Amino acid sequence: MKKYCFTFLAVFLFSITLFAQKHDKPLLDEDKPHKMLEVIKIWKIMEFLDLDEEQTIAFFPKLKKIEKHKRESFKERRKLLGKLHKQLEQEKSDNSIKRTIDEVLKFDKDAKEKEEQLQEELLLVLTIKQQAKLLIFQERFEEEIRKIIRELRKGKKKGAAPEKRF
Repeated sequence: MKKYCFTFLAVFLFSITLFAQKHDKPLLDEDKPHKMLEVIKIWKIMEFLDLDEEQTIAFFPKLKKIEKHKRESFKERRKLLGKLHKQLEQEKSDNSIKRTIDEVLKFDKDAKEKEEQLQEELLLVLTIKQQAKLLIFQERFEEEIRKIIRELRKGKKKGAAPEKRF
């Protein structure tokens, strides 16, 4: 079954690449790469942890909850940092800026606590060995994604003008 899933996924990704090249325009909107990445992550987790049916039913809704929390937290934090940036540009008072800094720090603390709570709930579904495997998987998967992004950025920078970041 896993072999069929992998074959289907490989054919699907290959088809998207061919279709996008043939039509000279991107097939994927901004959100689709994230969704595809999520599908790959789920498939790899299932393979790596060797979940039984009962665990699968309990595990993936909890994982989805964590991912949703991370996305929402990221968006909210960006809003707060945007507010802070605007205050600096408008040369607001130190008190105003300090309140926003405190808001960001409190948000970070609360978001981290919530994520840790959700992670603990997720781990309860797994055996001790599966918990260890999940922690290892998460680290490796994140590192692989960072590596891919670095390589993509290297490829884009060849011949392109440098982007202004700050």
